[in-house]
Amino acid sequence: MMMPSSPGKRSDTENTAVCGGGNPTTFFFIMKKTKERIQERPKYMNEQIMTLILAVFASSGFWAFLTNIVQKPQIKEVLDEVNKMNTKVENLSYQLEEQKAITSRTRILRFDDELYNNMKHSKEYFEQILEDIKTYEFFCRDHPRFENNKAVEAIKHIRGIYDECWKEHKFA
Repeated sequence: MMMPSSPGKRSDTENTAVCGGGNPTTFFFIMKKTKERIQERPKYMNEQIMTLILAVFASSGFWAFLTNIVQKPQIKEVLDEVNKMNTKVENLSYQLEEQKAITSRTRILRFDDELYNNMKHSKEYFEQILEDIKTYEFFCRDHPRFENNKAVEAIKHIRGIYDECWKEHKFA
């Protein structure tokens, strides 16, 4: 193997070995032109790539596609959680309505007991109890499985006494 004649320069034999034969000057000319093209191309390609990237990012379809890819598993989880929460809210809503009906029934029964004990009541108190009766009856009508025949006689009695007090102006 021959040593180069000076550092950084190759001898003709080395150039021939690198080029695989042929004229070493032609090889250096081709390399020089290739290097120039490579140096020129990235500027041009960078502009095209940047334009393409901007066009892709500016389109709404890209973001929708990206969102679907990224969030598909998360959307299913979120929807499952929303459905669970909705079921819980519906259960809580029913429980609140049921408790309101039970409380109304309790007030109705207590008021009826007071009437049996000959307690006098104001017109406003009667009207409040009539509101409770309406609340209780609406809940019973809308929820047929609710045990609702516990205050039937008390409601009849309260309405009868109210009508009597209204006609005779006997409110306290």
